[in-house]
Amino acid sequence: MQAVGEVMRCFENLGDNCEFGIVQRCFGVENLGLFRLAYCPLPGLLDALAEDFAGIGDGLALSVWPNREYAVELPRYGMRYHTRAFEGQTDPSRLLAQQAVALRFLVDKLRADLRGGEKMFVRKGGGSRSLPQIARLHAALRARGPNTLLWVVPEDAVHPAGTVVVLQPGLLRGHIDRFAPPAHPQQVSRVWPALCSAAHLLWRSGAAPGAVAGPSEPLESNLILFPQRCHGTRWYPGGHPGGHAGTQPDDGA
Repeated sequence: MQAVGEVMRCFENLGDNCEFGIVQRCFGVENLGLFRLAYCPLPGLLDALAEDFAGIGDGLALSVWPNREYAVELPRYGMRYHTRAFEGQTDPSRLLAQQAVALRFLVDKLRADLRGGEKMFVRKGGGSRSLPQIARLHAALRARGPNTLLWVVPEDAVHPAGTVVVLQPGLLRGHIDRFAPPAHPQQVSRVWPALCSAAHLLWRSGAAPGAVAGPSEPLESNLILFPQRCHGTRWYPGGHPGGHAGTQPDDGA
């Protein structure tokens, strides 16, 4: 059985905020990705895919969150993402120039990942709660390559947390007990590793539509958090002003 950290490397966030990127960080996974620590509404994500990310850097700008971290704003698609750079510790004009270069790299990488079909993409949250909504995203991903989407929704009476169902080729639905609060995306559910392990098993085995997988042991038994990265309700992003850990702001990302 693969370690949870190895499994986590096979996923890439397309989420409505940075929650899943923080989950990966808890296991030491720091995969580069355009949406890894980003907020993007579903309509913006669909437009970006339809337009092949054309003009994604138009209007590129920086904003500052209450904890003094700079965020990159991408207004064309309603995106913003973390920089882990803080006001007073870096020159904003230089940071913006660096982010413009990084953005081009990340877009090219995502294009290549979509062609290769070797990642499982994860989408959750607001605007992604119904099958018609997620079907549009699934179709957009499949139009670019043999991609697989893990659609994460709340648990229900039939599907307890940690359960994953294959809906159709390249589309899996996973159930979780809760999402992190929007104001505190670092307060991640302990179900995530079991959920991802079940999804990975179905994906790699080529399971047919209707197949179901779920945790075979208590959910918390497989969870080993890195305390220096995720600690209770506080996320240690590194480089925080004064060298102290700080909760992330109510940023939607």
